[in-house]
Amino acid sequence: RALARGADASLCLSTFWRGFGDYIGYVLSRHGIERGRVVGRTPGRGHENGFDASDERVYENRSDEIVAWLSDHPEVLHFVILDDRDSAGRGVLQPHFVHVSTRSGLTKRDVEEALRILTFPRPPDLRSREAV
Repeated sequence: RALARGADASLCLSTFWRGFGDYIGYVLSRHGIERGRVVGRTPGRGHENGFDASDERVYENRSDEIVAWLSDHPEVLHFVILDDRDSAGRGVLQPHFVHVSTRSGLTKRDVEEALRILTFPRPPDLRSREAV
């Protein structure tokens, strides 16, 4: 909540559960984050490919998916990626990535780092396949 409100941030889901946007919105609202802050989801089919959350194949292209979404949204000038999987912060995305522990969840230190990262400019060319 401190991150979303403190940075007046919008959220794009790249989670395995991105296909359940209404449910994610509900869960966020229970933590004081308005549902309207969720503005999109990355491409990819995650759970729809017949994989379950324990299957690493679900996460292989997370960085590609994030780059694709950002490429379609040039209005996004600053961003941070919060994920428990390193595959979400490859290549040009790495400086915008905060690794969140699955054990402790989002910590105060993670939020502070995310707020710092949100001051970074958008990388100039996210359309390149070399971006990730």
